This record gives sequence, structure tokens and C-alpha cells, in this order.
Amino acid sequence: MNRNLLFVVVVSFLTLQPLAQSNDDGIDPHSWGRVFFAPGVSTRGSYSTLLMGVGGEGRIAGGPVAASVDVGWLAPSGSLGGGIGTLAPGAGYYFGHGRTRPFVNGGYTLFFREGAANGFFFGGGINHWMRERWGLGFEVRDEVFGVRYRDQHFVQFRFNVLLR
Repeated sequence: MNRNLLFVVVVSFLTLQPLAQSNDDGIDPHSWGRVFFAPGVSTRGSYSTLLMGVGGEGRIAGGPVAASVDVGWLAPSGSLGGGIGTLAPGAGYYFGHGRTRPFVNGGYTLFFREGAANGFFFGGGINHWMRERWGLGFEVRDEVFGVRYRDQHFVQFRFNVLLR
């Protein structure tokens, strides 16, 4: 299944590349915040999940690479109180210039509640700036719980509201 997921992600990014062409409208932010809502699924136990949170991102030296950090609450859909916290610093690479920018990203994830566990994430998506100060984004992200437990994935479909 992991090979199939990787194939889908790679093909998705290859088809998004034409959308990254510059439209010369002057909207190309260097830093932004986001509020996100992410329904998803856990690969262990096959139950639906919900992640809600906030984050921020800033391009490094104005180039295509950006540093990011997200803080969220990941819970089973039927029991929001039974969730865990996530802290996810990472980096991403943005393609093209202008309003619509596809990206890939990855980084570290700290899962916490009464204890803590290390993990990592990878994914990608597309951001579109509706106006100079706000936009919308979509991302597919896989957060892997615990470095020792690589069979525990939280695949998320993130809907982002982007703010500058």
C-alpha cells in the first residue's frame, strides 16, 4: 500500500507543474499563516480522523524553499476529546511564481498528550492566493506516528485558509 500511495503522490505533483506558471500579477508572498481543517484516515485500525490547527510558513531568502511549523489536534472523528497534540516543524519547496503555487514538503512531527512520540511527515499540495492578503490551499499529508512504528500512518486531506 505504501508504494501505491507514493505513486499517487508523485503523479499528482507531475500533473500540477503546469499550474505553477507565472501569471505576473505581483502576488508572491514571502511569509503567511494558515488555519487548517483536515479529515483523514488512520492506516492502523482503518478509522477516520480529524486534524485542526494553525501554522505559519516563510520563504528562506525569498527563494523556492520555505520553513514551516504547524500545531494541531489530531483525534478520531467520533471522539474529539480522545486526541493527541501535534507539533510539526518542516520545510517545503515551491514551484513557479504568482498566485498558484504547487509544493512538496516534509519534516518532523512530535505527537504528545501524557507522553510524547517522534514521527515525521511528507506530502504536498497547492496554494492559490485569491487576493493579496488571503488565499486557499489544499494539501495531502502523511504523518507517520513513531519512528519505530512505521506502519501507523495518518493520511490527511488538508483544507487551508491562508492569511498574510
